[in-house]
Amino acid sequence: MVLMSNLNYLQKNSNDANGFNNFVSRISYTDANTLQIELPPSGVDANIFFTGSFSALWFRAVAPATVSMLSAGGLGSALFMAPFWLAGGVVAKSAVYDPFVSSTLSIGQYLWTVEKNYFKGFGLLRRRKKEGATESLNGASVELAMVVNNVGRYQLRLSFDDRRSITLGKGLAQEELEDLSRVINDHCTVLRDST
Repeated sequence: MVLMSNLNYLQKNSNDANGFNNFVSRISYTDANTLQIELPPSGVDANIFFTGSFSALWFRAVAPATVSMLSAGGLGSALFMAPFWLAGGVVAKSAVYDPFVSSTLSIGQYLWTVEKNYFKGFGLLRRRKKEGATESLNGASVELAMVVNNVGRYQLRLSFDDRRSITLGKGLAQEELEDLSRVINDHCTVLRDST
């Protein structure tokens, strides 16, 4: 029942007459009613370029300050710079790593799986896989991951085992992530009700 309503909802939104729907993720269901969602990398855009440039300039200012503190007062005063290195690292990660991560989520009757693919080094694909029992899934939600240049970057959080979670789709549009969250939560409800 919810399976058909999800497909009808997605079909209605994919034929949006106003052209507002630029969703890039793909949703499908197998014959066994397994939900499969493919979240492509968010890709490189002008915002990523500016974020990367800001990060490079940030480190260009932080590195000399750290060196001067090390030479003047030793390790203790250089520890003052640790939060600045951490902040720069978070910004650099959002420009260098996050745009190239793709994810695949599969939720079946008994097992859910998240597989993240990303480039490690020069063209080498690396995969990370996380899985668990479907009954351990608590649902999905959308959260603000960070704000860069007054623009929010959102992500999908999949919660499981009451306290653990994994994030997906960082950098995709908030509207798309909210629709994906609704589809995931509806599917989990259908699976819970069928057992």
